[in-house]
Amino acid sequence: MSNIPENTPVTIQCGSSTQNIIIINAYYGVKNFTSCPCATSNCTKMNVTQTLISYCANKDISSICTFSVSNTLFGDTCHMTPKAFWLTFFCA
Repeated sequence: MSNIPENTPVTIQCGSSTQNIIIINAYYGVKNFTSCPCATSNCTKMNVTQTLISYCANKDISSICTFSVSNTLFGDTCHMTPKAFWLTFFCA
């Protein structure tokens, strides 16, 4: 999954309820530095892999995880600037 806009609801799920979601990496932030009015060092794709792993681990069913791509979940890397979300996962 790539370039998912901020404030988009996302559901990741496995084809079988006996499988578990394995999150490889997740990033949230601004990909194009030229569109960021913030300091360049703060205007990056944040690695939010552990945040998403922890969030999805608290769900009752390990084969599905629903969340909203948002500053509330991942933090705000650059105020008033639209961000995007990138995710790599598989099911096992």
